[in-house]
Amino acid sequence: MVIGQELLLQVAKIDISLDITTEIAEKVLTRLLRYHILHKINGGYDFEIPLLKQWVRERAVRS
Repeated sequence: MVIGQELLLQVAKIDISLDITTEIAEKVLTRLLRYHILHKINGGYDFEIPLLKQWVRERAVRS
């Protein structure tokens, strides 16, 4: 899912805030929160598992 990849890359590379503009992106974010990939922090989002954040930052590629 491209939107999920983009959301993870935004959180890993930029900062903890996200610009959610579509209904699909909101659904993807809800799923990432439900499965404990991301969690809310300081009004934004961050990875629950730091190693996953590092992997996304270093090795994930945009589709």
